[in-house]
Amino acid sequence: MASADQKMEEIGAVEETSAAKPETGIRFLSKKWLISKAAPSALIVAITLLCYGGIVTHDLVSDDLVLIPHQEAFHDPADLQAIFGTLVWGGIREDQPIYRPIMSLSLALNHGVNKLFRYPGEHPAGYHLTDVLLHALVACLVLSLLLKTGVPFLAGLSAGLLFAAHPIHTEAIALATNRSELLGAAFGILFLLSHMNRRWFSGFLLLLALLSKESALVFFPLAIWLDFRPGGSRRTASTLSYAIPLVAVMAWLVVRSMVVGGRAPVLFKSDNPLVESSLLERIATAGGIQLDYLRLQFLPLGLSSDYAFDQIPVASGLLDAKFAGFLLIAVLFSVIAWRARHSHPFLILAVVSYGILFAVTSNFVFLIGAPMADRWAYSPSIFFCGLVGYGVWMLREWKGRATVVLFGAVLGLFVILTVDRIRTWANQEVFLETQIQSAPNSARAHHRMGRFRHDNGDLAGAILHYRRALEILPNFPYVWNDMGGAFKDRGDLVEARNHYGEAIRYNPGLARAYYGLGQIHSLEGRFDLAIASYRTALHRDTTYVEAYNNLATVYANLGQLEEAEELWLHTLELDPDYTIARDNLEKLNNIRKGLPGR
Repeated sequence: MASADQKMEEIGAVEETSAAKPETGIRFLSKKWLISKAAPSALIVAITLLCYGGIVTHDLVSDDLVLIPHQEAFHDPADLQAIFGTLVWGGIREDQPIYRPIMSLSLALNHGVNKLFRYPGEHPAGYHLTDVLLHALVACLVLSLLLKTGVPFLAGLSAGLLFAAHPIHTEAIALATNRSELLGAAFGILFLLSHMNRRWFSGFLLLLALLSKESALVFFPLAIWLDFRPGGSRRTASTLSYAIPLVAVMAWLVVRSMVVGGRAPVLFKSDNPLVESSLLERIATAGGIQLDYLRLQFLPLGLSSDYAFDQIPVASGLLDAKFAGFLLIAVLFSVIAWRARHSHPFLILAVVSYGILFAVTSNFVFLIGAPMADRWAYSPSIFFCGLVGYGVWMLREWKGRATVVLFGAVLGLFVILTVDRIRTWANQEVFLETQIQSAPNSARAHHRMGRFRHDNGDLAGAILHYRRALEILPNFPYVWNDMGGAFKDRGDLVEARNHYGEAIRYNPGLARAYYGLGQIHSLEGRFDLAIASYRTALHRDTTYVEAYNNLATVYANLGQLEEAEELWLHTLELDPDYTIARDNLEKLNNIRKGLPGR
């Protein structure tokens, strides 16, 4: 009886033969069908459409609902100055200096096509269809990349199909403003393929990836690793093949710095509890989260669109059980991959590549906006799916075609899970309700639901969710502020004032809370206090047009018409489309015309 090592060597020999002749991957199907260039891609596209076809009927939700209708840079594909000179959240949230002009350009193209066909620019169908087709393209590129690394055809096709159907990718595809993940992965894989083929335009593709998503920077070290891995093509590499992408990285840094400047993103504990954690706590928690990612890759049950405070508890230190489990699995996989580096070089290639693609979004290297997000697994899962596909091929060689049937059953299950999961983003109410169900301990999720209830007139429901958010995170200033607004709208000015005060206590720079206090004081007829509150809000935020308008209104009510006029004119300088200020200015002019001597 052959030993286990002899058996592995036999499988390794089969691997070399299969890599040289990929058409031998599934012998019971037509060889002509399998070796055609279009058939594998057509199958991947079909699976993608089966999983995500229903999304084209969905509404805009979450960030899409804020950005697509209101971000001017997303509205005109010909306005390249706005697209390449504006931050994603520019003019809406200055605390998030995110620069992704290729994503902005793609959204502007969707907006323009909608207008061309006489639909509203924010009509969601075109945005969703584009995301589905982009995901299909990325899945086909996964097949091409894995075949380029030398895996057998069956392994590459299985990986491409699994990537197309995996439920963990739903968040990246369901939101148009998450398209940066798809574009970054697409251009990143194209960069790797062009780099491996030593094409001169590889740097341009890397630049497009970086202008789509900042984390695409990891594709550059990944390209170096693919050259220097066991069995790689480092002998054919030249200084120029690394100089070109390096120039692209430098160009991206220069362009980005011109728009972003010295601004850094503001990180909130409500979004990422690791903000206030020690280094050891952060590392231990980040390791445990990587264990969660692996669990969701193997068994995609319990996916969520929110992992904010306090959905993921912070680990107490390096002795944390989840961190120990992560270390155990990481060491085990690394040892197996290293020992099999000659007979199965793809194992070490995939394990290291998975780690490289997760490096930037892991919270290991530096803190980012959240501890975890399903969409951040999008690019790393290229090599997770590659490992599964490689396992399918190995079992196929060992156990025969029954392995393919088993993989087909698993793929079918993933399709069902994805079709079910994608319903999460059907509309804003369903999205928020599902978010609460999947993240019941997230203060941010309850805050969002409270805002939704508030906006739709359900003040009792809004206050209920605001209170739950404060139970989870008592020093959440934005919840205190919005709860103050709910009490104000309910007519309880005393409670409203108290809640605005708590918001200011936890965040003295929160302009919205001073604005709310100004409204309370105005309703109470205490105009001197209202003026002081509005001016404090404007000191905190010099572009706060609503505060300028309300301050002008107070001055007008006090008969100080020149001060009111000056403020309304300044408001319109800041926002020419702010019709409330324009209407108030027109009323002021009518009043003046009726005054004696005017």
